[in-house]
This record gives sequence, structure tokens and C-alpha cells, in this order.
Amino acid sequence: MNSARDAVWEPGFEPERKLAVIRLGGLQWCFPASQSGMRRFYQRIIPVPVEDWTLDLRDWSPGSGCTVNARLDLRFQPTLAFVQGCLNQAQSAGDIIRHTYHTLLQDQVEQRLESLPPEIWLDDDLSDIETCIGQEIQEFMILSQIQSRCHCTLRFRFLDEVADPGHDTASRPRHQAVIRTLRERLHQARLRHQQDIFEQQAEASRCRIEQQQKMTALLREETEALERHVEEEARKIRAGIALEEVATREKMAGELRLHLERIHQETQLRQTWFETDLAEKNSRAAAMNDVEQHLHREIEFLTLERQRLLLEEEIQQTRQARFKPRIVSG
Repeated sequence: MNSARDAVWEPGFEPERKLAVIRLGGLQWCFPASQSGMRRFYQRIIPVPVEDWTLDLRDWSPGSGCTVNARLDLRFQPTLAFVQGCLNQAQSAGDIIRHTYHTLLQDQVEQRLESLPPEIWLDDDLSDIETCIGQEIQEFMILSQIQSRCHCTLRFRFLDEVADPGHDTASRPRHQAVIRTLRERLHQARLRHQQDIFEQQAEASRCRIEQQQKMTALLREETEALERHVEEEARKIRAGIALEEVATREKMAGELRLHLERIHQETQLRQTWFETDLAEKNSRAAAMNDVEQHLHREIEFLTLERQRLLLEEEIQQTRQARFKPRIVSG
């Protein structure tokens, strides 16, 4: 078993594996497709990807009331030769493998489990068996022209309902001693598990009680501190109210004094403004009288000037009429 675990299996997957097919008449040629991606019009390119396949195989029963469940996690890639053999089928190579090899893999795992010595199930670690089965599956697949990597997972469990022990003893009597040992181990494990659960519950209850006690003490301390804080705040509030009342009275007296002073100043300012405005109005009235007298004199001067101009114009017209030649009619 240890040699199987230490072996390193390299399946040799190719991410760009493709098969090129050429059919002319009744002839057919198959060869690996070029990695350059060039495709001729007469070629058919079949990609061959790496695929995953999970098989939950049928339970295998070594004895009364117990089963072994096997699960295979396969990653596989068919070779070009395998794909070439599937060209005439409608399904893809991956679907053909899943359909054809499911039963074969089930049978191979069951045969391997059947061939194991019963004492091996007494080991707590089944990784050696899982590695051995995975290695055998990989070898079986490569012989079938399928590259693969397989991981096997085994789960040994007892059923709740036990079958007829007489029938099962006749079928696999060499496993009964092992099954009885495993049942005793399971019973002891269940007892230990129940004891652990009981101890955990008791410890959890004790922790809850201690936590509740701590919370109660903390709540009591917080309540007392809160009461002291409320009393101190009330004292501060009462002192603050008294100080605020004194400050309010002083403030109101000061505001009243300032208001009276402001009224007195405003009265003085209004009186000064009124006197200034009256003096300004009187000054404006005197100035208006001077302007009116000046305008009156200007009007008289303009009237006399106009009369002088009219008189000169009449004199000029008279002179022109005097010296104008007279016209004698014939």
C-alpha cells in the first residue's frame, strides 16, 4: 500500500489536443491537428478536451448493517486513437467513456474491495486503500487508451437498520469479526461522544452561570454608578440654575441700562439732526432767493437786449428803403 501512495502518476494531458479527419470518397485519414490553428476546408477538426467525471458508485456491503461508499473523482482525456475509434458514433468521446466505463469501474472497485483483507478496515486511515484504487483505475484507463487522474474517496458507515445477521454471515463470514470490532469501536466512540457532549454542555452551563453572575454584579455596579452620576448631575443642574438666575438678572439690568442709554443717545442725535436739517433748509431758502433775484435781473437784461436788437433792425430796414432807387413807368 505504501508504494502505491508514494508513486507519482503523470497522466500527460494536452490542453490543445485535436484530431484532424479527412474523408475523400470512401477513404479516411486521421492525424493530429496542427497547433497553429490553420484549418483546411476539407478537414474536420475534433477537439479532445480534458474533462471531469464524478462517480458515486453503488454501496458495497462487507457485512451486517454496514456499507462502504466509494466515490471516484476522475479527470480524463481520451487519446487520439480512442477518438479515432469513435468517429462513426453520434456521441462525443467523453460521453462514450461515461456511458461505457461506468459499470466497468464499479465492478473493478467492488473486486478490489472484495479482495482486501478484513483487518484493513480496522485502520482509521483509509488513504492507502483510496490511493491504491485510484492507481488501479488510472492504469486500467490508460490500457483503454484514456489518460486520467483518479482520486478515490471511501466512507465506511453503519446502517441504522441492521439486516439479517444469519444471511450476511453466510455471504461474507470472514468480515464478521472485523464488523463486531468496528461496532464495538463505534459504540465506544458514541459513548465517548455523548460523554464529551455532556461535559461540553455542563461546561457551557457553568460558563453561562458564571457569565450571568458576572453580568449581575456588573449590572449592580453600573446601577450604583448611574445613581451616583444622576445625583451629581442633579446637584450640578441646581447649582447651574441658581447661577443662571443671577446671571439672568444681571443681564436684564445691564440690557435695561444700555437700552435707556441708547434711547438718550438717539434722542440727542435726533435733536442734533433736526437742528442741522433746519439750518440747512434756511440756508437753501436764502440761496433760492438769491437765485430768483439773479434770474429776474437776467430776464430784464435779455428783454432790453431783445428790444435793442429789434430797434436796430427797424433802423436798418428804414435806411434800406430810403436809398432804394425808384422805378419810373413809361
